[in-house]
Amino acid sequence: MVSRRKVYGASTSPRYRLKMFDYLGKGGRIPASIVMEAVDAMDEVRARNYGYYQGEVEGVVQDYFANYNVPNIFRGIGRGLAFKFIKYCRKYDIDDVSGRVEVMENIIKEHGIEGTVLAEALLAYAGKEPVETEGVATHGMERK
Repeated sequence: MVSRRKVYGASTSPRYRLKMFDYLGKGGRIPASIVMEAVDAMDEVRARNYGYYQGEVEGVVQDYFANYNVPNIFRGIGRGLAFKFIKYCRKYDIDDVSGRVEVMENIIKEHGIEGTVLAEALLAYAGKEPVETEGVATHGMERK
């Protein structure tokens, strides 16, 4: 079965809002005016974070995976670990290269993937080593 990549489109926000309204409204037992305030706030935060994470992973991390020849079967795991890395660095405001590399090393040890090509690609991403992008789509993202 072939899978499709999820696309952030025009209908994503209304679907999310409807799902959260249904979930938080408890089947109509809680007044809509109260529920909608929470739904609006949740949708705003979700939309803001979605763009940041997706742009970083789709635009940059995928280039590292391609350059290090990470097999496709491990790229989903790599994406998840990259999301975890980005979240941790944003939460604790880690910008320096040594701090980023230390965080990624801890994530790699925690998940037991030391010495793999996936670990090499993730460490290169954390250290922002230059990547040759000949033949690799960069999706318009600039490297720092």
